[in-house]
Amino acid sequence: MSKLSDYLTTNKIDPRRIALASKGVERHTREDLKLIAKKAAIKAGTAEKNPEISKAKPRSGRPVTIPQLERAMRGEAVPGPAKTRIVGISFDHLRKHYYAVWG
Repeated sequence: MSKLSDYLTTNKIDPRRIALASKGVERHTREDLKLIAKKAAIKAGTAEKNPEISKAKPRSGRPVTIPQLERAMRGEAVPGPAKTRIVGISFDHLRKHYYAVWG
């Protein structure tokens, strides 16, 4: 077992809920797509450089998958960005559940 597995079982979080929540959190929004298009235009030379656009980062568009969660729960190697998404989504899920129950 791993720390993630212990954490999820202690807080009664189903791993499938993390995968489902990740799809909603990591999905590209319209603003993300506009930002990606603006960055491409700057790179192509058709638009001026703007410091605000160059600093802004869109969402990754890559949700956490069930196989990634299973590998993480077994304690096997998982890529760094996937670890970040798994931990962030699980803590966010726990926080939302806590405030929904306890106000």
